[in-house]
Amino acid sequence: MQVMNRAKAVYTNTIVTLTVQVIQIILGFLVRKLFIKYLGVTYLGYNSVFQNILQALNLADLGIGVAITSFLYLPLAHKDYDKVSALMYIYKRIYRIIGVIVLVLGILFSAFLGILIPDAACSIWELRFLFYINLIGTVSTYYMAYKRTLVIADQNSYIIAIIDSTAFIVISILQIIGLLILPSYVIYAILNVAKNLTSNLIISIGCDARYGKVDKYSVLEMEKFKPQIFGFMKDVFISRLGAYIFYSTDNIIISVFKGSLLAGYLSNYTLVTMQVANLINQILTSIQATYGNYISVTDDNSKQCKMTDSYLCMNYGIGNFCMLCTLLLIQPFIKQLFGTQYLLKGSTALLLSINLILTIMIQIPSQVFIIYKLYKYDKPIIILSACVNIVLSIILVQIIDIDGVLIGTLVTSLFYLLSRFYIISKYVFKIKYFYYIKLFIKYLFFSLCSFFITYFSVRNITGNGILSFAIRTVLVGLIALLSTVTLLSFTRDFDFLIHKMIPVKLHKFFSKASFTSFLFATVFLAILIGGEAYRLNQNSFFDAGNKSYERTDSYFAVKETGKNIFHLSVDDTVEVFKDLTMNNYDSIFDNRTLSWIKKIHDEYGVVVSCYVFYQDSDFDLRQCPAVYRYEFEQNNTWLRFGFHTLSGDKNYTDSTAEEITTDYEKTIEQLIRIVGADSIDNVIRLQNFAGNADCVNALVSISVEPIVGLLTADDNRNSYDLSAEKSAYIYCHDELEEENGLSYFSTDLRIENIDNVYKKLKEFNSDSWCNQLGDLVIFTHEWALNAEEKSKIEKFCEYAFENGYKFEFFEDMK
Repeated sequence: MQVMNRAKAVYTNTIVTLTVQVIQIILGFLVRKLFIKYLGVTYLGYNSVFQNILQALNLADLGIGVAITSFLYLPLAHKDYDKVSALMYIYKRIYRIIGVIVLVLGILFSAFLGILIPDAACSIWELRFLFYINLIGTVSTYYMAYKRTLVIADQNSYIIAIIDSTAFIVISILQIIGLLILPSYVIYAILNVAKNLTSNLIISIGCDARYGKVDKYSVLEMEKFKPQIFGFMKDVFISRLGAYIFYSTDNIIISVFKGSLLAGYLSNYTLVTMQVANLINQILTSIQATYGNYISVTDDNSKQCKMTDSYLCMNYGIGNFCMLCTLLLIQPFIKQLFGTQYLLKGSTALLLSINLILTIMIQIPSQVFIIYKLYKYDKPIIILSACVNIVLSIILVQIIDIDGVLIGTLVTSLFYLLSRFYIISKYVFKIKYFYYIKLFIKYLFFSLCSFFITYFSVRNITGNGILSFAIRTVLVGLIALLSTVTLLSFTRDFDFLIHKMIPVKLHKFFSKASFTSFLFATVFLAILIGGEAYRLNQNSFFDAGNKSYERTDSYFAVKETGKNIFHLSVDDTVEVFKDLTMNNYDSIFDNRTLSWIKKIHDEYGVVVSCYVFYQDSDFDLRQCPAVYRYEFEQNNTWLRFGFHTLSGDKNYTDSTAEEITTDYEKTIEQLIRIVGADSIDNVIRLQNFAGNADCVNALVSISVEPIVGLLTADDNRNSYDLSAEKSAYIYCHDELEEENGLSYFSTDLRIENIDNVYKKLKEFNSDSWCNQLGDLVIFTHEWALNAEEKSKIEKFCEYAFENGYKFEFFEDMK
């Protein structure tokens, strides 16, 4: 009966938790998307650093929550409410003191915000004010949140989930309304505080109603527990300190050494992994309460070991599924939700995914540590690994940016996990440590197998649309789940879980044969869909773009060698000038984009054209100061600026000559003032490759900085005023010179459309490129210049350098 009650508790807690967490995740991402849209990535960076600081202040908890939880399992199992009351009273008194300590520490910490966020665009006093709002929210939890522990320890975490989710939903809707009507970080932060206060207050009232006055004064029982609790707290605190350093210092390190903006970009990814981890932790918390209850009332060591292995198997299965889904879906998800400009490198997604499974896997040894009070054994390990993590992260972040911090976390987390299992094997189950080493090797093998099965099944489903992403998501989820479960179905621990958790009449659906059959069927379906998607992509002239389709026979005979020019350009450039206007930099290369452009120029000799918007929202070029003009002029042999369009929502398909002349002249006038006349590029790309004959002729004959060339489309659209025949010719032959002296240069590659750089470079030797004159023209957009896109561009720059391309502006070749 007790086993059935535990299973029922697991089912109830898990189903409710899953439902409410999914709703929270959807709303959370919607709020984040609106946050970025209306408040910007700058405040996102501040918010990320604030959260890491507050997590540091929460170390003042000293592990009292973990200690109280470990002591609650046994009295709750035996319904000894006198002991429960004594524990809760101690909890309340200590938390009130801690609340005051956290408040004082927070105020002291605020003195260092200028160091932790060195690139803040607002005043230090405004930054502190924003931090204090978040601090109040943290401090308030110490006066009401302690009763959560009792509800969770009593296997009723679903109640917490319902209350938290209701508060989350209501406040999130208010935040959405606020961001749409009156965008303000202050309002957003105040509502976040209200979210915590509301749920904690309701839980406190509900706890009193359910359990009575559980924190009533009880001197006798309290005095019995005090020495044990405070002794345990000292051990737990070291563990909490280590966990904080492992998981909550990344944004601070990135902000200090690379700026809060990069921390903001990473926070979009960690929002995904944290939401997944929170969802899983909610499920595992309810399961672990049942596990803790079982272990607490069972004295048989072999049964305890078997139960631990079974729960570890469950943890691994859930963790591996989450890792695979995160690894294969997080990049297209970020692209769909936030935009290409917020993408980081694929290696970052890989490291985050591995860290996610390690975070999930640590739950079981942590629970064993709580039950058996083992924290005293791993203090030296925690201190050592925490120090290694900080040092390794600081060294590597300066070499490989974000990935360096994540590698530091990965290495020390793995060491942390394996060390805890060493302690468990030695002090709890009295078995050889190699037992767990073999177990982890087996799980590593399962992870590699399931990854390759999933990856090769869906690798051709790479479209950019919502439908393609939805199909990929469903297939990745199904194959990741089925491949993981199929592999685990051959283990003893999985069989034990099935027999304990699944009704007997359903066992036939959870057999090895069933899982294997479903897996093969799903993989076959995915390969069929992927093959069709690949075929359509190969044969679609427009979708493939980037000169990836085979030329018609009429062009195969043409095979010439030409000037071999490599040209890189950045469209939609305006944020550079906004940034230079906002910040009093000592050099233009303090700007991130210009600094990176200088880096690839210094390394490869690349020259870069930036095609500019005159205005964006409430900013226009007139606001940008001319103080940097001399430095721009000193670098105009490799860095130039040209006209693109007046603003992002305008092209010149149906415009008049007078209209484009006005836009061009005022843009060039400001560019000359800001960057100098010799920094103007007269071979340009107009927005959307659009411009009628009147517009093009007007730009050729204009008196100030007339254009001498236009860059044409990378796909099959007709560019500017060119006929279909001329557009096809320029697409296949790289260059076309008209009678009026205007030259057209074909654009080869749009970087954002390239999923696999190495595949594209290999393609250069195929028939798709056999009749090119030799120019290699690539471009991107300023808003898309994230770490992933920069890495792609660097690969093409390296290719051009190694293959003897000339790095010159087209206008200099005229």
